[in-house]
Amino acid sequence: MTDTELEICRKAIDHWGKDAQERLFYEEVGELMQAISKMHRKLCGDTEHEFDHIAEEIADVEICLAQLKLMYGLDDKVAFFRAAKIRRVEQRMNVGGN
Repeated sequence: MTDTELEICRKAIDHWGKDAQERLFYEEVGELMQAISKMHRKLCGDTEHEFDHIAEEIADVEICLAQLKLMYGLDDKVAFFRAAKIRRVEQRMNVGGN
């Protein structure tokens, strides 16, 4: 995320408050789950539209995640755990062959 985007996230937290932004995260994750589910059920005939909707919801979730990291000062810890988990995925693929 760019510095400008992070600053806007900080301002959103200050403007609406931590509780509201946490609740927004729950809503946005739910909308992403629903968009993916609809794609799998093929409720929309337009695959490009479905992908656009999923991309939009991913963007919303990413913004909310950035706000959560800012609110709790977790950027470094998240990066540490993300790297460890990526290494674990890589190891599992090399060991299991799947």
